[in-house]
Amino acid sequence: MYYYRAWSGKEPKCILCEFDDFWLVKYPFDLESYRQFDNDIWRYWCYISVSTNDLGFVACRIFGICVNAASVERLWSCMGFLQTNRQNVRDNSPAANLKTNSEPIEDDSDDEITESRLENDFSEYLQGWAEMLEEEKNAELDEETEEQ
Repeated sequence: MYYYRAWSGKEPKCILCEFDDFWLVKYPFDLESYRQFDNDIWRYWCYISVSTNDLGFVACRIFGICVNAASVERLWSCMGFLQTNRQNVRDNSPAANLKTNSEPIEDDSDDEITESRLENDFSEYLQGWAEMLEEEKNAELDEETEEQ
């Protein structure tokens, strides 16, 4: 429902009903219909989108995403919390390999600190996605303005 709203700018009317039909494998969401398109998921959903109001639109947008280096790099930059800058910098000098941490290892780990750090990282990740969706929405609005 979120993506339908974000991509169309409208409230979905029957996406849950259509998804229920899909889940229950009712026509046209059955395997026989899909096989008619030689297992080409894009062509299948383009066909389905004519007979559905909401679900076909979302599916066509999802399966229409072109996976290329730019989109993958964008995804990884939004997911930057998976690899920190510290992990990116590698010192291959022999002295760096000999360095040891002189601090004693504690038996009880700092679970609260780690959990807090993960929550912050996840919040930043979600914020990145929200910004990306906002940019996409603004680009669509700019296109509509140019067309008028």
